[in-house]
Amino acid sequence: MKLRYYIATLLATGIFAACTKDYSAELPGSSPDTVMGSNYGSAVYTLSGSPYACTTDSIFGTYVQGQAIDSSNRVVVSVLVTSIGTYSITTATLYGISFHASGIFKTLGVQNVSLYGSGTPIAAGTFNYIPGTNGCSFALTISGPNTVIDCKACAYVPTCEGSTYTYIDSVPSSGSTLRNEDYLSVSDTTIGGVPFRKIVSPTGNEYYDCANGTSTLLVYNMVPTISGDYVPVPYQHIVLEANAAIGASWSSNIANSYGQNFSYMYYIAEKGITRTVLDSVYSQVIHVSTAIHLISGGANTIIGSEDFYYARNIGLIERDSLDYNGTIKSQTLLQSYSVPQ
Repeated sequence: MKLRYYIATLLATGIFAACTKDYSAELPGSSPDTVMGSNYGSAVYTLSGSPYACTTDSIFGTYVQGQAIDSSNRVVVSVLVTSIGTYSITTATLYGISFHASGIFKTLGVQNVSLYGSGTPIAAGTFNYIPGTNGCSFALTISGPNTVIDCKACAYVPTCEGSTYTYIDSVPSSGSTLRNEDYLSVSDTTIGGVPFRKIVSPTGNEYYDCANGTSTLLVYNMVPTISGDYVPVPYQHIVLEANAAIGASWSSNIANSYGQNFSYMYYIAEKGITRTVLDSVYSQVIHVSTAIHLISGGANTIIGSEDFYYARNIGLIERDSLDYNGTIKSQTLLQSYSVPQ
């Protein structure tokens, strides 16, 4: 039931670029465990705040003992560049994880650098990491193992570990393919002070927040910086208002990596309906219709639409994507599923 997949599909058709990642608020704290890192390259620069706390130490991602981190786990630090050139900044490996960044500084002055994490935390606590040999320091908190609870808090977008979905994805011009979505693990995390559920599957990670029937998908775009790096810019994308009445509407705005802005205008088209998908009949279905607008130069142009059908305690059972003429561009149909009780 991965909506991140459909966002990727829109990217492939040139509508927008986004995928899901995990973010968390800045985590304060300190620890006597302080080990210097290393830095190389032809550029001349100083990490702002050195040798004390980093001036900009925004920490993104979830850090849980025993849970491997990935490119969504990063720390943004500020540097003062006095001579352009290549750079490589690394922290020491501390309690199983480290952070690294490399690239080219093309301009002088103060700019931000994202240090991306790798490894698996082996202990819980708050620890100090130092990028570079004489860099600033940032405190990182690693929490204990998460507890998975209440996987059907939002009945129309369940997030139950062990769930399996088999979809048929079809495009008129290229035929159909079979796609499996298996929820290998599901854990609770906090991102910017908001609780999210992290779903891990063979096709990647997905992050949902559920509150009072509102299902929010966390997505992001990789946006180029002045130094030539790409950094993720997060967006919270409301995909369903399950408790809203028929005719209720909401919108989500997203900017892609090409500087294009899109507005997604959702509304509840039907509720409590029966929907037949392939050979299966589903009851208690919510139908959400979406108009996709391109916002450019003051103009607001509808470039397509989508229809989503969600079944209670199952999730997404059908998606129809249409162009601005109303012609179907692609379709996704649920062939089979298994959701733990």
